[in-house]
This record gives sequence, C-alpha cells and structure tokens, in this order.
Amino acid sequence: MDRRPFPYPVVIPLMIALCALVQLAMLGQSMINGEAWAGFWIYFNPQRVYEGRYWTLLTAAFVHVHLLHLAFCMFLLWALGARLELVFGRQAVFAFIFFGAILTAGAQFALISWSGMGMLPVVFGLYGWMLPLRRRVPLFRHFLAPRMIAFLTVSLIVGLLLGLVRAWPASHLACGAGLLFGLAVSQMFSTHRLRRWAALGVPALLALLTLAGLLQAPWNHDWLVWSHLRAAEGRMDEPTRRGLADRLLASRDPERLNRLAWTLATDPQPALRDGRLALELARRACELTDWREPNLTDTLAAAHAELGQWDEAERVQRQAVELARELGSTMAIFRLNLEKIQRREKIRD
Repeated sequence: MDRRPFPYPVVIPLMIALCALVQLAMLGQSMINGEAWAGFWIYFNPQRVYEGRYWTLLTAAFVHVHLLHLAFCMFLLWALGARLELVFGRQAVFAFIFFGAILTAGAQFALISWSGMGMLPVVFGLYGWMLPLRRRVPLFRHFLAPRMIAFLTVSLIVGLLLGLVRAWPASHLACGAGLLFGLAVSQMFSTHRLRRWAALGVPALLALLTLAGLLQAPWNHDWLVWSHLRAAEGRMDEPTRRGLADRLLASRDPERLNRLAWTLATDPQPALRDGRLALELARRACELTDWREPNLTDTLAAAHAELGQWDEAERVQRQAVELARELGSTMAIFRLNLEKIQRREKIRD
C-alpha cells in the first residue's frame, strides 16, 4: 500500500470545480434564476422528493450554504480526497463520492426529511475511509497527524450537536452516516474475508434506510402528510384529518410544523393542499415562537388565504411585514405576498 499508482488526482479537482460552478450559478442570478434553479436541484419541499425528484439526494451535495461553508468543505475534500485518489484510483474515489452522497443524504432524509446541503458528509466519509489505513499508508499518516484527527473529530461532534439543537442548518446525521460509510469502506480493503463481508452491512443498511425513507416512512411527519393527502386525493375525511392533526401538533419543532403548513397551504398541486390542516399547524408554530418569527406568520397568512379568509390573511400578513421590519429582515417577499392577498390571490409556492 506504499505505492502511488496514479500520478495526479482528477476526480477531486473536478468535484471542487463543479461545486464552485454551482455556487457561482447560485450567486449569478443574471444568468440563472438562482431560487428556481436551486429549487429544482435541491429540494426545499420533501413532498417533491416523494413525487420523484430523487436526484436531489445526490445534487444537494454540490450546493453549499455560503462561501465559508464552501471553502471549508473544499479544503477538506482536496486534503482527504486527493490523497485517497492517488492511492486507490479515480474509479474508486468517484464511486465513493457518488454512492456516499446518496446514501448519507438518504439516511438523514429518511429520519428528518432534510438531506442537508454540501459535501461535508462525503468529507467525513473520506476521513472514515482514510483513518484506519493511516498506519499502512505513509501518505495518509503524514496528513492525519494527531492534531488533524482531533480537529476533524471535534468538528464532527460540534456539527452533530449544533444540528441536533438546530443552531446550524448542518447535515448532522448525514455526517455521522458518512463517517460510518467511510469506516466500512476502509474495511473492504482488509485482508480478512470476514471483515470485508461484515463491512458490506453498513452501506446495505444505509441503502435500506434510504429506500424506506422514500417509499414507506410512517415515523416521518412529512411522509405521513404526503401519504394521507395522496391517498385521499386532496379530500381527507374529518376523522383522518383530526387524527393526523393531533399527531402533528404534538411536535414542538416550529420549523417542521411551518414547512408542513407551507406545503399544505401553497403547493401548486391541489392534491397536496389542505388549508384547514395548514392553519392549525401554522398557528401552532407561531405559538411555539411567541409570534415573533415573520416566516411563520407569513405561512399562517397563506393558510388563511387558502381558506378564502381574506381579511384575516391581510391582517396576519401585515403583521409579518412589521415583524420583519423590527427584526431587520428582508421584507420583499412578505410585501409581495401582501400584495397578492390584497388582490385576493392565493399564495402558490
């Protein structure tokens, strides 16, 4: 394992270039409508994935939250990935990134309906791949010095904690899945046959979790809403709606409640709208945040509009505009929705 069969990396520079181009496309809205473009390649609505946009589990890895996020991920992608490519070759690294991005994003999506954004799960997968092999490969040992190991391990732990408390929109569960995936891949190069076969269990379990999250995930609120609405074709009977509402309203996660309510109030597909349920969820989200979040109030107004309650929708939307002004947030989208409501137009995502 001391040899370097490949003189220079190719796959990793291409991945870095692609991530940079995507970031430029997101910023350069004169060429591409960044919001619409991003909405196609990274989903903001889990129901879109259930409807068939499965590719977003892969393409979301190439979209980063901001330039600092991009720079951090690209530095580690180069530092880890280029060394692995020099030793194991281009095909192996390409396959790792392709399947690693899908399986780590799919595992997180199955659990919380959010695959995350960026290459960080793949980066921690590469770290997991390199870590057990560092004693056998001088190229790995020189890079993964104790300080670098401590830095990467602490970064993973901090990311997991920030993600769990929702202080940072990190791919926290996906990063953990990435580390497990990388550790399993490293064992596939072991000389022990039993260890190699056992290592196959990790990607197999991640693949099963990904498929379950896409096809049958009764533990997931987003999937529950989608499946009930699809089965009822937009005409849910009252007992079903009440039972679903009671289960969803038990949540104390305002972001998830708001996301569900927004979909139910604004989705272009009639079969995925339910204004009454959206109103309950949006009101609960506002109560959990003491009515201080303009995004949540905006959703509540959209739910009133979906039900044709125009006076109340206008009052609540004005409240969203005022909250945004007080907090120094961008008011453009809230003003736009207010104008739509004043024209008696329902909000559509």
